[in-house]
Amino acid sequence: MRRPWPLDSGLGHLAGIALIAGVCSLPWSSALSMETERWTAPDGTALREAVWHPDGQSLGTLILLPGYQEFAEKYDELAHWAALQGWRVRLLEWRGQGLSERPQADPHRAHHDDFGVAAADLLHWMADQAHQDHGPRVILAHSLGAHLALRALVDGDVGAVDALILSAPMLLPNTGPYPVWLAERIARLAVGLGLGEWYALGQGPYDPKRHRFAGNPVTGSLARWSVHHDHFRERPELALGGVTWGWLDQALRSRRLIKRKAADTIQHPVLLLSAPADRLVVAERHPSFCDLLTRCTLIRYPGARHELLMEEDRIRDRVLGDVLGFLEAQSSR
Repeated sequence: MRRPWPLDSGLGHLAGIALIAGVCSLPWSSALSMETERWTAPDGTALREAVWHPDGQSLGTLILLPGYQEFAEKYDELAHWAALQGWRVRLLEWRGQGLSERPQADPHRAHHDDFGVAAADLLHWMADQAHQDHGPRVILAHSLGAHLALRALVDGDVGAVDALILSAPMLLPNTGPYPVWLAERIARLAVGLGLGEWYALGQGPYDPKRHRFAGNPVTGSLARWSVHHDHFRERPELALGGVTWGWLDQALRSRRLIKRKAADTIQHPVLLLSAPADRLVVAERHPSFCDLLTRCTLIRYPGARHELLMEEDRIRDRVLGDVLGFLEAQSSR
């Protein structure tokens, strides 16, 4: 498996810090670069897409679907790794985050009136790209991205998708001290009272002072954690804050729809990657969901945090090895 320098030790750590500071190119493949374009959804909303091309003929296309708050630059390291394995990589930034269009007056507010709209964006975008892609098409989706990929699959035909890799899928968000049934009722009541676009309890605009590496719930890698927050600080237009009551209501409604329809609609090979101690999504739901599907393999990573694809090297290397094995199986079919 060809891989970049480890970011968490030695030369790789220094290269990672230099990358974050923007003073050098990626050390493992300066010939590869991220290309970005605008894609217009059927309702006229402009979304940002990115693509990384491998050297030579591609083995297939890897569709990267980011999680909540995430953006293309955060996945540059992972996309380079995949391109070095021979895969063309495509990424779509969801409406309302990254540099895609944000309909809210407060651009920090993560809001959805209907998760089905974002799922429809994915359906249309992948249909538009189908004629350009050769070989298998594999979705690699993280957290919210995994939820929306599953929602798209149960809502319609994503167009010749051959397999899915789900990283810490948000089958159920962690509702903190409130049991899910109570969170559902509160969110539904807030939306019914016309407060759907208000920040949910405890949520608000992005504040860099509230984010520290120590004790963070997403990764043990300082370099990869910094990529996220340094971009937010240096490019404020990328920053996204907390979720609204409408977002939470939609997340809880949508997960019921996925659970009800998944067994009948998702026949693809699925690799589900799970962090048992995840503090952002309820990882206890992952085994039972995998059991619903006819061709699902679950792999757990004890000691990992939520962002399995951005973890420290000792964990991420295992994750990438499992991802690569799955991709090789799809490209050899």
